Amino acid sequence: PATSLRVRVKDLVQGGVQATLTVTGSDGRRYLNVRPWGPLHDQWRVQDGVAIIDALPPGNWSLRVEAADGRSWQGSAVTRPGVPAETEM
Repeated sequence: PATSLRVRVKDLVQGGVQATLTVTGSDGRRYLNVRPWGPLHDQWRVQDGVAIIDALPPGNWSLRVEAADGRSWQGSAVTRPGVPAETEM
C-alpha cells in the first residue's frame, strides 16, 4: 500500500516564495502520479514551506525543492507501506 509523504522546508515557511518539489526513486527516475482531474505530473507545489504527496509507494526517495527565487534544497526520505512519512530540509 502507498503512503503519504510530508516535506517541510524551514526556509520557506514564512517567506511566501513559490517552490516545487520533485521526487526521484532509487532507479534514478522521477516519480510520476496521476491527478484525479488530469494528466501525469512529476512536481508538487510547496506552499508555506510544505508539500504533501498523498499516494507515494514504499521506497527510498531523493527530494529536490526549487524556489522561484533560485534557491534549492535536497534531501531524502524512506517510505514504508501504509506508514505516513515526514522529512524536513
